[in-house]
Amino acid sequence: MKPWIRKTVLSSLISLWLFNLPVHALSIYTEESPPGSFITPDGKLSGISVEIVRMIQKELGDISPIQLVLWKDGYYKLETQPDTMLFSTTRTPEREKLFHWVGPLFEVQWLLIAQKSAGLKINSLEDAKKLTKIGTYHDDAREKFLIRSGFKNLYSVKKAKQLPMLLHRGRIDAFVSTNLGVSNIWSKFYFAKNPSDIFETIFTFKTYSLYMAFSKTTNPKIINNWQRAFDKLLKQGEIKQIRDKWFNKTTRPD
Repeated sequence: MKPWIRKTVLSSLISLWLFNLPVHALSIYTEESPPGSFITPDGKLSGISVEIVRMIQKELGDISPIQLVLWKDGYYKLETQPDTMLFSTTRTPEREKLFHWVGPLFEVQWLLIAQKSAGLKINSLEDAKKLTKIGTYHDDAREKFLIRSGFKNLYSVKKAKQLPMLLHRGRIDAFVSTNLGVSNIWSKFYFAKNPSDIFETIFTFKTYSLYMAFSKTTNPKIINNWQRAFDKLLKQGEIKQIRDKWFNKTTRPD
């Protein structure tokens, strides 16, 4: 083993011992959901949430790998497996008692997006119920919220990136997104120079914070150490630096 590798491994083991954490104690999962977490063109995992999680891992000496999975698979593991963490997870009242929470990572707004040419005017969720079809991401917190709110006009898809194309083709009247997630859709909407000339936000219906969610059966020492490390890095201003970097380069929709 090369000296620098041996030194890195030894440092991680010492940090784990100091925080009373066993090596690979935690299973960490995330989904591809820019700008929180996504795969770069050169195949690397990046994003605002990924950077914050890795910063905490460095602080703790935790070397658990971050595994990219489908949201439904990660959520199932979070519900059923001990010592499991899933990010970025929306902290809703319905989920509050299901998991342990560390964070928040950042805040998002839930939006309804439509084509500008449609001239839709939505002033309430009751107005939105009158639309023919609203595109949603399958099993997402926003979809579940709308279902609980009595929506019968949802068109669920397994990949969020399908939604703007469905809207452009007139298959749906609007779709659900976030103020951060939709900016990534804009950047990838390849046939339009300025997608904001085509689409617009017609309604903002919720504001939530995204967290690192830990399974209910996770070792309490793990949760305490992650929250303690998060609080320390927040106080030092390092988490703010990451947030500012990503928010400053993210164009929010109109």
